[in-house]
Amino acid sequence: MEKKTSTIRLVYPQWQGARIAEQIPELKNSPEDASKGYYLGAQLLNFLAPKSEQETLVVPISTEMTDRIVMNGVTDRDIILQQTKTALEILRAANPDKIVTLGGECSVSVPPFTYLANKYPNDVAMIWIDAHPDITLPGDVYPAYHAMAVTACMGYGEKQIVSALPAKIEPSKILFVGLRNWERDEIKVRQKQYGIKHITGEEVKENSDAIRKWLKSCSASKVVIHFDMDVLD
Repeated sequence: MEKKTSTIRLVYPQWQGARIAEQIPELKNSPEDASKGYYLGAQLLNFLAPKSEQETLVVPISTEMTDRIVMNGVTDRDIILQQTKTALEILRAANPDKIVTLGGECSVSVPPFTYLANKYPNDVAMIWIDAHPDITLPGDVYPAYHAMAVTACMGYGEKQIVSALPAKIEPSKILFVGLRNWERDEIKVRQKQYGIKHITGEEVKENSDAIRKWLKSCSASKVVIHFDMDVLD
């Protein structure tokens, strides 16, 4: 008898990984509203996503606005670490084969992607569709964890957070799609050092052939896909 594949919907409204109020002048006087917009966004996505038979699980997220302390190069490190551990506990208990994650800022992809990389060792490719590469590291000028999501998936970053993750994904199995803002020259250099390939939005606006070709070349039968809406022009 064929094994039934289980899929869960993971609502993960984490907002602590972002610091966007300081980047958007219109929001500089409302840092709490700016940050917690990610929390509301996850609820809206869950409401708008088509209904299905998938079990819906929710990662509990603190809504308390703290002083946003930077520890070991990461804003709100302690609460992010705790919420990461909680998300992984939920995933391990549910033991899904597939996960639909609704967030939240970009770091909500880290626990489900590394959970799946652990479930399918050396057989997971990661497609990161985003305007930004999210390969910042602790110690860089921008200390927000959402910009460190890809490096965390690779096993680089704040030691306690990274040590809590069950697996890592090699750069040869990571593809960026649609990048248009590296923000700093050091990030472009870092991408080259890691050897992460990039397909432009122009290359895929008509069809996904370039992505399919890359998938065939990376020797993985499973794929995880991150989609950040800021990639849309």
